[in-house]
Amino acid sequence: MSEGRRFAPKKSIKNWAAYNEGLKRRYDLTIYVEDESIFDQPEPSGRRGRPAQYSDGLIEVGLTMKAVFRVPYRGVEGLLSSLLKLGNLTDKPLPDYTTFCLRAADIEVRIKTAMRSSHEPLHLLIDSTGLKIYGEGEWKVRTHGASKRRTWRKLHLAISEEQEVIVADLTENSVGDQEHLPKLLDEVPKDMSMDRVTADGIYDTWSCYDAATQHGADLCTPPRRNAIVPPDTSPRSHHPRSAAIRDCQNLGRTPWKVQSRYHVRSLVETAMFRFKTSFGERMFSRTFPRQKNEAMIKSNALNIFRKCAFPAYT
Repeated sequence: MSEGRRFAPKKSIKNWAAYNEGLKRRYDLTIYVEDESIFDQPEPSGRRGRPAQYSDGLIEVGLTMKAVFRVPYRGVEGLLSSLLKLGNLTDKPLPDYTTFCLRAADIEVRIKTAMRSSHEPLHLLIDSTGLKIYGEGEWKVRTHGASKRRTWRKLHLAISEEQEVIVADLTENSVGDQEHLPKLLDEVPKDMSMDRVTADGIYDTWSCYDAATQHGADLCTPPRRNAIVPPDTSPRSHHPRSAAIRDCQNLGRTPWKVQSRYHVRSLVETAMFRFKTSFGERMFSRTFPRQKNEAMIKSNALNIFRKCAFPAYT
């Protein structure tokens, strides 16, 4: 008698108590203002015009709170003002909401990583997703249809196997994923050595393989179903992409994916899901420089969330 289909046992969280406390800590205001030096007035830049009165760090903290708590610029000023009152820091300088809005376009935001050692080889998982700027919600589209004015930006993420964001970038929706891969790899910190890059089938191009090789990494991406190995007389017959095509033809696509650990790429889709669950699918900013900084700040906040709480499965 057949036993029927067998399913893998469901994973359960073994550090639930610590994970639960970490989930609450993600929204603790004090973790975003750990260093009081952000209130110091920055040094003069030497450029013409009035020197900046508030540091980039203070502006970034305010914009991080705006992303995490989904408040307008006036709400950012109110949040920071109440936090300073609770900490008896009313003597500290505080920007108004107009300053936050103006400075959001010109500050330089870098991805901060803290969960992994820079000495370990980096396995980079890459994917992209769309973030809406203009456009209606699902109810209006299903009821009345979509209007012509629908604008999107494309968020490119490169994460580690520990699900920490290493590189994030925002582009126009017309930029192809495979076209943008070399720039993403160039943005990886120099002190991190890459040994592997995993991405979906759209990155199956000669240029993507070459870009990964230039950074000392192997690219793992499923070849197209109609991919053909170049003839032996071609210089590309021994190219890494040709080897991937041969392996896929000899083993079959599914066994090749299992053997090459391609399914680890699903972790970057999980990161995209956490990004949209935490910050929404819509961007608040309307100009492209502000949108790029908004995407970087949200990616940094995602790393803070990851540091505060992350489940360990049995």
